[in-house]
Amino acid sequence: MTELVADGTNAVLKLEEFLPYRLAILSAYVCRGLAQIHERYGLGWGDWVLLTTLGEVGPMTATAFGVRTGVHKTRVSRAVAVLLKRGLILRTVNPIDMRQALLRLSPSGKDVYDQMTPLARAYLKRLEEGISPDDLAALDRGMTRIGEQTQRLVSLP
Repeated sequence: MTELVADGTNAVLKLEEFLPYRLAILSAYVCRGLAQIHERYGLGWGDWVLLTTLGEVGPMTATAFGVRTGVHKTRVSRAVAVLLKRGLILRTVNPIDMRQALLRLSPSGKDVYDQMTPLARAYLKRLEEGISPDDLAALDRGMTRIGEQTQRLVSLP
């Protein structure tokens, strides 16, 4: 646990024990490994997340994608523009609400998704090697709880 140590006037934050810092560093390393996969296809992180989400979930609006992933709307717009320009996604009018556009994978986007998925799964398998199933389950529970708590904290006034 992170401990704040008071020296009388200032508190020292032990950065190497500070959970947000540790999570950010861990995320950077994990994402660097994934980048070796999606960069082969000329995709940035946000492009990869959008393409993969559409491959898993199916058609959705850019707004729904942003809500689902927590990606800021400017990054969503950038990813949409990149994938549209490359012909990896298609945008059609939402028949339920004509003011919205649905995003979905194009046939070439589906091909890229189908090629990247086994590579990402293999990366996950290598990442999990040597970690016990109990530790992986505990990590999953902890990440879920941290995610829930973070959402509560960021929604506070």
